Amino acid sequence: MHKQEITDIIIRCLSGDASDADQQQLKEWFEADEKHQMFFDRLAATQDVDALYDIHHEVDVDKSWKSFLQKYNYQEPQTKKRNWWRYAATILLLFVAGGGLWYLQYTKVVPPVISEEVQHAMYQSKESGKQAAEVDVLSEELNSIDEPFAVTDVVSQSNSKKDHSSAFTLQSSLSKEQLLTARRITTKHDKEFWVTLDDGTLVHLNYNTRLIYPEKFGNYNRNVILEGEAYFMVAKDKSRQFVVHTPQGDIQVYGTEFNVKTIGFEGDENGLSETNIVLVKGSVGVTPQNGKELMMKPGEQCKISDTQCVVENVDVEPYVAWNTGTFVFEDCPLETALKVLSHWYGFNVVYLNEDIKKERITGDFDKYIKPNQLLDAISKSSGLMIRRENNTIFIK
Repeated sequence: MHKQEITDIIIRCLSGDASDADQQQLKEWFEADEKHQMFFDRLAATQDVDALYDIHHEVDVDKSWKSFLQKYNYQEPQTKKRNWWRYAATILLLFVAGGGLWYLQYTKVVPPVISEEVQHAMYQSKESGKQAAEVDVLSEELNSIDEPFAVTDVVSQSNSKKDHSSAFTLQSSLSKEQLLTARRITTKHDKEFWVTLDDGTLVHLNYNTRLIYPEKFGNYNRNVILEGEAYFMVAKDKSRQFVVHTPQGDIQVYGTEFNVKTIGFEGDENGLSETNIVLVKGSVGVTPQNGKELMMKPGEQCKISDTQCVVENVDVEPYVAWNTGTFVFEDCPLETALKVLSHWYGFNVVYLNEDIKKERITGDFDKYIKPNQLLDAISKSSGLMIRRENNTIFIK
């Protein structure tokens, strides 16, 4: 269909003058490309006027409005929607004159650039057998749930030890229809998983992590739910905001790389208590439950809990490093470091002297080397004696 023809039809539909033939042609235009429906819906939604104005704030609206009235022989509307029509007319004239360039740019999806280091880490993870997770669909669990519903109904899996109902509900961000095709990925204590979402966003799940996401994102938003730890490399899409929902609040993404970790996800009798966000690149906004959005800058960490939101500067290197296959410890207590490593390699730690726990180590260690190689490296760097018997290591 010619641009001029579809533009005329759109104008008649928006003004309420469309014939049955117009409606049929518009339907066929929608079916030709799903982005056509997005374009029309954004023009028709009055709540999107501000967004449209932001995109075209440099356009001479008055001049375009007069041109629109003259071109289509329309009279000046006297209703409260006059300003809306001015912006809609500007958009349509630009669509005709520019071949829809603004629209294509606005809805353009730009996948993240995956570095060679990340690609290598993904390869090593697969080769070492660490790339593994349980993947299931939520449809059966949701069939008996009526909207509005709490997301805890699908993430907690009837875990009687935890009650998240007051802290973790999403009654409007994810529709039941979306979740009926949503997938839930869960990693075990010694595994990780890389997943590419519908828009090209790459998410790296650490061990003991759960991610829920729609198989296909909607036309206006991109929502995911996270418990545990994950590194996000988000695709740029100006028309659909990417939001990560956590028990303590939401993370609104404006094209970026960042790390998210919820504290107390697995095996914590007290439930979830804190979420940490570290921004590596770009910009994110953090909105605590019942709070206001707080913008973050690269190199900052935001800790959100039920009562407060604290932002501080932090070294992002350890977070980038774990994403690319390296454990980084900088003057770290030995007990803390070995807690991380014992999860990853699946061994128990026995300290033959309690004071050893307070020893501090510094070093970068490859995540994908054999356990004995890692233990030898730690022994050499710290001066400690480490002995391994099956899945237990003894330290003195």
